[in-house]
Amino acid sequence: MSLSVGSAEALFSRFKKKCVGVVGDAFVDTYVDGVIERLNPESRHVHLLRVKKNALRHRSGGAGNVARNLLTLGANAWLLSVCGRDPLGDRFQH
Repeated sequence: MSLSVGSAEALFSRFKKKCVGVVGDAFVDTYVDGVIERLNPESRHVHLLRVKKNALRHRSGGAGNVARNLLTLGANAWLLSVCGRDPLGDRFQH
């Protein structure tokens, strides 16, 4: 199936008129940036990573990622999930 530019624009513009509820597991994905320096000598399948400064990045995952993508497309999205009482739960709520 091919989609022309005009058809794609029309399709995406319809998101701005939608209100979408997302219900599901939401969590925080954590990414670490670094450089693989070498393989672990004790286990050749494990890479040793030199972590860069300010290397941690947090993003919403699971249903939270779906809601975030809908917002990016212009929809009015809301998320219903359970949130833990811990530092990452606090971060997720803000």
